[in-house]
Amino acid sequence: MVSNIFKNREVMIKEGSKLEGIYDDILNIIALGRKKGKWTSIEQLIENIEEVPSKHPPNQEVLNITKRCVKLVYSSPVARTALGQSNYGIVGFNPQTSKPKTLNEAQLNELKDDVLEAVRSAKDGLDLYTEDISKQSMDYLKPNDKIIVWGYDELVAAFIDYAISSRSRKTSVTLMVTGSSSCAKKYLEKFRKKIESQILQGMILRHSFYMVQIRGS
Repeated sequence: MVSNIFKNREVMIKEGSKLEGIYDDILNIIALGRKKGKWTSIEQLIENIEEVPSKHPPNQEVLNITKRCVKLVYSSPVARTALGQSNYGIVGFNPQTSKPKTLNEAQLNELKDDVLEAVRSAKDGLDLYTEDISKQSMDYLKPNDKIIVWGYDELVAAFIDYAISSRSRKTSVTLMVTGSSSCAKKYLEKFRKKIESQILQGMILRHSFYMVQIRGS
């Protein structure tokens, strides 16, 4: 069985972090946190955002998104005014020397709206990034490729979907998902109309895997 599965060129794709979910977490912190009174100052908003990486497995991309969103808070008009232009540098302000002014309700709401818009724009940029990455799949995936993935990942799914949905080239692939059956089911739902066979469960290197054959359009 193993030799049949791996007889063609393999495409190894590791599970990426769910970057859109990180942005959604931060958007909730900004919007719902403000509504529920979980932050009433610039410092509290920053602290709440900086807690996001601790809620996820260690991942540099999560840290990068968190730092970027923190910087978006610092660079908002309300924050720059409250912290003082003299204390604002390239990466933000110095908490040891900066003493931000207390914000009233109107200023807090303005801060919330400004940062929400900035973070949403950053998330939209991620969508464009995903699209750009997906388009490259035509250069990497070939008909009858065997693809191994670790768990479910939206970027990986979009990458595969672009190739098998191409009208210019029919690309049928076999997707092998390691991990839990729930991950395989997510891929099944994603490619429901393109699947040729049922999920086959087996064992390889003592790890469960699920095989899905996907037919190109």
